Amino acid sequence: NVQFESTVDRISNAIVSHGNRTRIATNLPRLFISHRHVDEKVAAALVDCIRTRFSIETHDIRCTSVHPYRLRAGEDTDRKLREEVVQAEAVLGLISPTASQSTYTMFELGAAWGNNVYTCPLLIKGATAENLPAPIQHRHPLDLRNDRDCMQLLDDLETGSTLQPVTDRGVDGKVMDCVRALVVSAAADA
Repeated sequence: NVQFESTVDRISNAIVSHGNRTRIATNLPRLFISHRHVDEKVAAALVDCIRTRFSIETHDIRCTSVHPYRLRAGEDTDRKLREEVVQAEAVLGLISPTASQSTYTMFELGAAWGNNVYTCPLLIKGATAENLPAPIQHRHPLDLRNDRDCMQLLDDLETGSTLQPVTDRGVDGKVMDCVRALVVSAAADA
């Protein structure tokens, strides 16, 4: 029984390792942050929280309005986003009261939903569950204006993806500082 569990663990680790090598070789992000460009400050604060909590490389995140996570100059935008959103481990959708005005945000969230990609609707700037687009209305949203919801998102990403937490001393305080900045940013213009 112990030998069986050891074999299962080795196989599981090999699968994760292969997936990570494939993702790096093809430059596919693990996290895709879908948002309107007018919500760039919130997106940047969210990226800061993720980068502080997890040991993550630049190519692991796609966030089209935040440097250095934007698309390369000359990239075929439609093709690249379509490929990345369905290959991501998680799609984080920033939902403001005006999110439905962005064709790209709606397409990205719909594509993630249609391909069973782990999709997290994240409410910002006064949005409520009423603002969720039809395909993801039944997904439980988190409100980034609430520090507990921000922490839940980070915890959920840790358990629901291959992201590995940073283990440096003092990281918890740095994460809380980032969460406070995210809460302020998500509440702006509410």
